Amino acid sequence: MKLVNKNWILECEYCKNSFHHFGYKANKKFCSCDCRKKSATAQSTITCTCEICGKQWQTLRCHFSRTCSRTCGAKINKYSSKDKSKWTKITCELCGKNVERRIKDNNSKHKFCSCDCRKKGAYFWLKDAKPAMSRHKTGMYTSLCGLTFRFDSSYELRRMKELDYVEKDVKSWKRCDFSIPWKNSNGENVNYIPDLLVTYNDESVVIEELKGRLQPNDVLKMKAGIEYAEQRGWKYKLIQYDEKPNFPLVHLGMYENDYGRFMRPTGESVFMHMSLMIAQQSTCLRKKVAAVFTDADLLRVLCFGYNGNVSGGPNQCDSLDEGACGCTHAEINALTKSISSLDGSTCFVTLSPCLACAKVLVNRGVKRVIYYETYRNAAGITLLKQFGVKVEKFENLSEQTYSENSTLVEDLPKINCGCCDLVQSLV
Repeated sequence: MKLVNKNWILECEYCKNSFHHFGYKANKKFCSCDCRKKSATAQSTITCTCEICGKQWQTLRCHFSRTCSRTCGAKINKYSSKDKSKWTKITCELCGKNVERRIKDNNSKHKFCSCDCRKKGAYFWLKDAKPAMSRHKTGMYTSLCGLTFRFDSSYELRRMKELDYVEKDVKSWKRCDFSIPWKNSNGENVNYIPDLLVTYNDESVVIEELKGRLQPNDVLKMKAGIEYAEQRGWKYKLIQYDEKPNFPLVHLGMYENDYGRFMRPTGESVFMHMSLMIAQQSTCLRKKVAAVFTDADLLRVLCFGYNGNVSGGPNQCDSLDEGACGCTHAEINALTKSISSLDGSTCFVTLSPCLACAKVLVNRGVKRVIYYETYRNAAGITLLKQFGVKVEKFENLSEQTYSENSTLVEDLPKINCGCCDLVQSLV
């Protein structure tokens, strides 16, 4: 008997959609490979229930498990004779959470509810550290106290080496085993653990916090740390390493000559980067600000300055409170150095002027202000605009400058290379 192929109309067993099958038997059950795989998965999917916490979840039959996690799995053998550890209720020393833990020995790592709290606490590195003859990958050995301490960053390792080998008046040092409460910028009560606790030969104790780039919350941490240290007769110091300025991208403008068309940084980009670099000279911890005054054509620098304390005074703020640091603003310091007229000049400032500085800029005849970041009070910008001063943000200015100096692709002359004619002739 000769078999004849027919066009069968069948129904998929998974999605229930009709499909065409060309063959001599109507033996196809699924319309596609996806439906076949999904059907096989659905048939092998089961519902598991954790024997400890009662949580339910879907999984494949081959992945059946009696518990939902490793913690619940460990509790199955809680009363097993093979398990020699004791289950004990403990209170986490960092967050205060009550949990059950298997205690095999008197290791201090069992005093925390999780690995995150244990790492943040860093207590077990202080109490369980063993002497070593050299620094290894788990920490650094200090000859002053004969212990090995871990380090979380290159800044900590660098400072540990300075305390151990460079500074001669250090008696001992260790990682801090306490936390300091403070309020962040959102008003939330949080804790943080400082980096090092240093004891000097004169019995003075200093809390050291190591930082790379200073953030706004770091000033609030310093304020809380200073209060915490003063209550105990200690000192608090922040040590900063290798701060690199966070410069924006260089905005380019276009120019042409006999050799072709080229790109170069715009004048606004050059002087804004100059002000950002000068701002790194500031000793203010709350905000580093600088101002650069140029002529209207952006060809000559008239004066520049950055915010800071009085000339010849201490290189620090009078206070860490907001609005009461006591630093002279960058615009005022720059104007005190100017020896020429500023009529029609342009001011490049990293932070938009406050109300008092805006009044001084209007009195000196400044006609254009370009700022990088916005001050918390926009009253200064409003005053400048009322008196006809052109105020622009550098981020918005870059797009306008580039669009004015650039040439669109549609405006370029069309070149006939002959390739299109060749393709049309072949077609």
